[in-house]
Amino acid sequence: MHTDRRQQSAPDVAARVIGRFLAEELRQPVVVENRVGAAGNVGVEYVVRAAPDGYTLLYSPGSTITMNPHLYQFDMQKELVPVAATSLSPLPLVVRADLPIHSVNDLIAYAKQNPGKLTYGSSGTGSPLHVAAELLLSGAGIKAVHVPYKGSAQTTNALLAKEVDFAFDAGVASPHVKAGKLRYLALASSTRSPNYPGLPTVREAAGFPVDVSVPSAILAPPGTPPDIVARLNQTIGRIMGNPAFRDAIAVINSSPPPAHLSPSELAASFRSYTDRFGAAIRATNIPRQ
Repeated sequence: MHTDRRQQSAPDVAARVIGRFLAEELRQPVVVENRVGAAGNVGVEYVVRAAPDGYTLLYSPGSTITMNPHLYQFDMQKELVPVAATSLSPLPLVVRADLPIHSVNDLIAYAKQNPGKLTYGSSGTGSPLHVAAELLLSGAGIKAVHVPYKGSAQTTNALLAKEVDFAFDAGVASPHVKAGKLRYLALASSTRSPNYPGLPTVREAAGFPVDVSVPSAILAPPGTPPDIVARLNQTIGRIMGNPAFRDAIAVINSSPPPAHLSPSELAASFRSYTDRFGAAIRATNIPRQ
């Protein structure tokens, strides 16, 4: 199984957890390999060209599948076969704890009082962290300088080093929030999350929506036989209901999706997200890469 995210990132951790449970269910080894680059497209293209035999799979954040068609000349939804959604990881907005910012409205006020001074980090141009931040800036009517990094871990390190002021987090900042070095403000999702008790959504906190929460999923190469896809979907469904799996991904503030979707239902869900993100990306003027 391949993942299109870097080692030690939250998606990488999730992929390895899922790989371990898949190996137990299928009673055969599952090796996870990282194929990164071009905002996930390198890993996607590798799996697209793989043999459709059920032995080569892609674990990817749903944002890669639903956002990248609007940012790159490659629509992976037309190539890959959705197998099953695996986890949901809302992105919290996080700021440096040394700043006098304790809410989204504080951030907006600070930006307006200090024009041109705020900076934000992301895991790369066109990444979910970038899109979420641009939606925040657009909704609030403020500006900040974008500083892209190679991944979410590097973005968190930049916050700790005071290279940037705020960012959306992909599940790696939690220890630093608990240590008092960073501060959560709100979630870029439509609903609150049990993994972030008491943390409001951006809409609740500031009155406008910022929602980039899409389930991560396992996908297969084009032409994978439906019976193999169905078997994998059923196997992953059993894993999603395993309390040990829930506990394992809770470490990165992820949880199983609220409902287990069939492959066709997952494909329809991705198409709906893709349409919504297309409008959001066009509204923020993020250029095609």
